[in-house]
Parts: sequence; C-alpha cells; structure tokens
Amino acid sequence: MKVEIHNVFKNMRYKFFQMEDGTYYIVEIKPSFWKTLFPFLYWLFSFPVYKVKDEKTIERIQTPKSWSFDKSGAVLATGGVAVLIGTLFRRKVEMFSIDLPLYIKIILFISTISLVLLIRLYVNRVKFHDLHKHVDLKQLERLEIKVKPQSLKHIGQMFASYIFFLFFSVMSYIMFFLDGNVFVLIGGAAMLIMFSLVVNITVKEGLTKIEFIK
Repeated sequence: MKVEIHNVFKNMRYKFFQMEDGTYYIVEIKPSFWKTLFPFLYWLFSFPVYKVKDEKTIERIQTPKSWSFDKSGAVLATGGVAVLIGTLFRRKVEMFSIDLPLYIKIILFISTISLVLLIRLYVNRVKFHDLHKHVDLKQLERLEIKVKPQSLKHIGQMFASYIFFLFFSVMSYIMFFLDGNVFVLIGGAAMLIMFSLVVNITVKEGLTKIEFIK
C-alpha cells in the first residue's frame, strides 16, 4: 500500500504517516552501524512503527505548514560548499601541513573516527529524548513495516549522496596520511559526519510504498 510520509519537526530520526482509517504511525529510523555504513540495507529490512490513536500527539510533532526543508538537497549542498571552501583556500590549507610521525597520524585518525561516532550517538540520543517529550513510544503498540524507495530519483539521490561523502571522507584521510595536513583531517571528519546522515533520507517525505510485516 502507499501512504503519505511526513517529517517529524526538526527530528531526522522519526517520520509518521496516516492510514485510511485515521490511525497514525510513527516510523523510527533506528541507528545501526552496518545500516549507517550501507544505508541501502534499510530498504531490505524492516522499520519499527508505533501506533498513535491520539491526533493531538501528531499535532505536537508535525512540521508547521509554513516551514519546509529538503534534506537530501541540503546534504549535497553542504558537502558541495565544504569542497568549494577547500578549493578556494587551498594555499592557506597547505599551511596546516605538519611533518608528523606515523603513530601520531594513526592516533589522530582513530581519535577523529571515535569523535564522529560519539557525535552521532549523542545526536541520536538527543532526537530520541526530543520525541519522548511529546510521546512515550514504550506505551504504544509496536509493529514492523518495510519501506520501498519512492522512485528512481530517490535511489539516485541516495546513491549520489552516499558516493559523494564516502569518496571525499576517504580521500581526505588518505591525503592526511600522505602530507599530515590537519585541516584535511578535520575536513575528512566533517565529511564522515555528513556521510552518517545519509541514512535519514532512506525514508523521505512524500508518497511511499510500505508493507506491514506480520
């Protein structure tokens, strides 16, 4: 069946939709290491959904009609701006090149990866608590659904975002190990954070095909 997916206001981790009988369901994009690394897996496995009978609950979490935001476009635009800044200030960036021993580079590499993971865990936790200010999911009936991509355009957006941020994060870390540029290391960490956000556009706002799992 097809339903109209809506964003939860300023909360990337959750979506909601309404069935023909008037019942609402909150969709949770649960964090997972492997699904973050390969976000296309979200289309192969199920999502937990929570049945909401109180329309006032939905009114508290829905996006105001006067507010609109294209996540997929913003993700690519942010990455493009970051690359543009790096290109324009290439000469100044070269000033951050430091002759570091290999073990220091490895420590810095592991430290930035760990920092990115901590930031993502923190963001997921914050978004979880933000929703629970309005509704306690543990008190709701839990079901499972499978979600299909909306269109070939949707698949293309996912693929483009995935390749873009993965490529530049990997290249940034390779460049750091080659010339010890700390600025490039920071840029790689930023790209890695953006890469981890790609999972949030696996379920987009709009008409989407879903299937309840019995």
